[in-house]
Amino acid sequence: MNKSTVFVVLVLSLVLFSGCADKVKISGTVTFEDGEPVTRGQVTFRADDGSTYYGYLDKNGKYSPGETRDGQPIPSGKYIVWLTATDISVETLAVPGDQTTATYSSIQTVDSKYTSPDTTEMTFEVKRGGPKIFDFTVEKYVDPKAR
Repeated sequence: MNKSTVFVVLVLSLVLFSGCADKVKISGTVTFEDGEPVTRGQVTFRADDGSTYYGYLDKNGKYSPGETRDGQPIPSGKYIVWLTATDISVETLAVPGDQTTATYSSIQTVDSKYTSPDTTEMTFEVKRGGPKIFDFTVEKYVDPKAR
């Protein structure tokens, strides 16, 4: 290999790896105050620069965000976090004539203050070499009519 080829390979390597240097793969768990996991929904992360990342909750309340899919590294920086957490209620109705219909409705599971970037209290900072697990505890939704 001649010197120019080595130089080109070195420069390309630096360019490729420099973009990944400030990104960190993070994960965490979202639970209610009683320790029960939030089992459905999406966790949204917005950086100070306005870029947004998403992670979906699994049945254990775990998430791992990314830009286009779960589990991708995200850039270092400060983030505000909010949830879209709902459960699905299905009511099946038998209709005469061998037909069955189903009615689906969404049921909010977390307190409304966690569902918007304007009202959430959840924030964190991703630092290279810092914590990579960010757990959140939220309050359950209480229907105002039930109070």
